[in-house]
Amino acid sequence: MIRVSVLSDDRIFCDGLRRILGGDSAVAFIALDERIEAPAAIRAAIVDVLLVDARMEHALDLCERIDRDGAGPAIVFVEVAEDEASATRALAAGARGVLRKSARWEDVSKATHLVAHGGVWAPRQVVVGAWLKEMRRTRESQRLGEALIGAQLTAREHEVLQCAAAGLCNKELSDRLGISEATVKAHLTRIFQKLGLHGRARLAAAYHGVVAPIRRPA
Repeated sequence: MIRVSVLSDDRIFCDGLRRILGGDSAVAFIALDERIEAPAAIRAAIVDVLLVDARMEHALDLCERIDRDGAGPAIVFVEVAEDEASATRALAAGARGVLRKSARWEDVSKATHLVAHGGVWAPRQVVVGAWLKEMRRTRESQRLGEALIGAQLTAREHEVLQCAAAGLCNKELSDRLGISEATVKAHLTRIFQKLGLHGRARLAAAYHGVVAPIRRPA
């Protein structure tokens, strides 16, 4: 059974969605307590899917708060404007579904079932656009991480870092660079100290821009 709630300040909108999904035996509607803050009410209701009226003021902010709190429902924005930017903003805010104003009534049921089982319902070009934007952001973050690291390490230390971030063990790294394992360990110790990191996993994450190295005072 999919537990579904509707969040809107428009009674007609709420009633319309209930009628659309009312014949679906796999859906159970859960009423939200309007007297308490929405994220707390939704968590208390243990909702699987939340259908959010995109026309509401602060709808995106509310979506971000629910998604940030974690363990919340899969959010579907309904009545999203036809432009691509509106749909992209909804996905960026944490929504797993986007239903535009032109959506058919049967799309509501399909989207509800899909997101309840971990899928994403959105126009293909919007999903691709959001993915490309995230890829660009990741590349920019990686370049930033490399720039920060390169500014603090010697040329040899940077070579050691590149090999370590690629997953080479000390023996493999020693063979690759033609230095002893003791020298490898010494370089790694200085790299960890300079970047303020501990462990190869975090070192690799810093190199690939997942986490930022901590600048040490000169």
